Amino acid sequence: MDAIEFIGQLPISHDRFRVPLPKPSLGGEGELVLYWRFKESYAEASFVGDRKFSFYSAVNREKVHCSGDQEIPESTSGEMRKIASVLAGWVHERA
Repeated sequence: MDAIEFIGQLPISHDRFRVPLPKPSLGGEGELVLYWRFKESYAEASFVGDRKFSFYSAVNREKVHCSGDQEIPESTSGEMRKIASVLAGWVHERA
């Protein structure tokens, strides 16, 4: 349920570029992971079921944005806009 709420709070676009939907996976410790993979870019949001998420993104294996154990916001927050900006930026670079 946390992952569905997370996606619901993620803006659908940023600077006219659509934020892509993630693919689901299961993490090594049983947590649900949503991930995005582009050529040299990777991002993931992980959920353990406590209404919190962790987010990590990297380009060429160098960290771009990382946030751990944050509450899933009730509405689109600044953190969710930052995440959307990272993901939409990758779409823009590929366009």
